[in-house]
Amino acid sequence: DRDLLAHALRGVGYHTTGCATGAEAVRLAKTLLPDLLVLEMTQGGRLVGPELARRLQTRRDQLLFFVTRDGQVDHRLAAFDVGADDYVVKPYVMDELLARIRAMLRRSGHATSLVTQVGELIVDEPGHRATFGQVAIDGGPTDFELLAVHARHAGQVLSKARLLELVWGYD
Repeated sequence: DRDLLAHALRGVGYHTTGCATGAEAVRLAKTLLPDLLVLEMTQGGRLVGPELARRLQTRRDQLLFFVTRDGQVDHRLAAFDVGADDYVVKPYVMDELLARIRAMLRRSGHATSLVTQVGELIVDEPGHRATFGQVAIDGGPTDFELLAVHARHAGQVLSKARLLELVWGYD
């Protein structure tokens, strides 16, 4: 489920990082400072989402979205009590979930352009186009994603491990 959602979010231009454990999520949230956290409400039958949300939220304007198999009212209330902005019950329709996320980001002011410009280089992620000046840059999907990652992180040195994570999704 996590990988499918991350793939769908990347497919529409969002930058995602998936975490297998709460501890990993807490560690990464401190350095990545995500605009939106998508959390599983329960794990192994235990209610873990609200506690993890408390540990993860590093900014007041950070958005919180819960996904769960369990639609119990007390679980939904617990999510909203810790600041959830939205909550969906599985099975969900991916297009609806993406629309809810778009709406949350738009309302919060977090919606940013997915077109990046660095000097004369313009990378249009939704349109899957890149140009330098007036010249179109051709390449395959991996080439484009690598170019987009470098454009988004202009001026930063990215390690091989970080590139593997951002472009190929390796942890």
